[in-house]
Amino acid sequence: IQKGIHKGRLVAPNYFTTRESGKVTSYSHIIYSDDYGKTWKPGEPTPVGGVGECSVAEIGEGTLMLNMRADEGFYRKSCTSIDGGLTWSSPQISIDQIDCKCQGSILSIGGAVFLSNAASATERINMTIKKSTDNGKNWKGQYTVYEGNSGYSDIVELSDSQIAIIYEGGEKRYTDGLAFKVVSIKSIQ
Repeated sequence: IQKGIHKGRLVAPNYFTTRESGKVTSYSHIIYSDDYGKTWKPGEPTPVGGVGECSVAEIGEGTLMLNMRADEGFYRKSCTSIDGGLTWSSPQISIDQIDCKCQGSILSIGGAVFLSNAASATERINMTIKKSTDNGKNWKGQYTVYEGNSGYSDIVELSDSQIAIIYEGGEKRYTDGLAFKVVSIKSIQ
């Protein structure tokens, strides 16, 4: 975390599942370290289940956002923490984030938040990077990385003007291989 009262805290996204009376439920959360990675502690899970693989980014003044794969429906979910990842708001559907129940990644750069995911409601295709300039409330900018088969992804800041993405992709199946691409931030309109 770079700003606010938890400045310097290291955070890593995580999720776990519970099984009760034969029903499996997933929850997202983070683990955190206040001693430069020597020891780690878990934050509280999301207040409701139905969310799994997640990515975390800092938005605003020390606020964290979890962006999550949802167990049901065709959209990703997100929630925020104002206490350094100790607790989370209830996960909300983001109708600007169509998703096929697949892992995605978020990244915060200079007041904007970026999301990479396979942007399809029904199959793992259409690797896309979206941009939000209002802390994830709306996702207006979009760049199609690859229209074909694609799955898990991760994004990283290369410079003030470039993002790199690595993602699963292939002609026949999304698991055929890994692809890497450098994307200009200006192209995410």
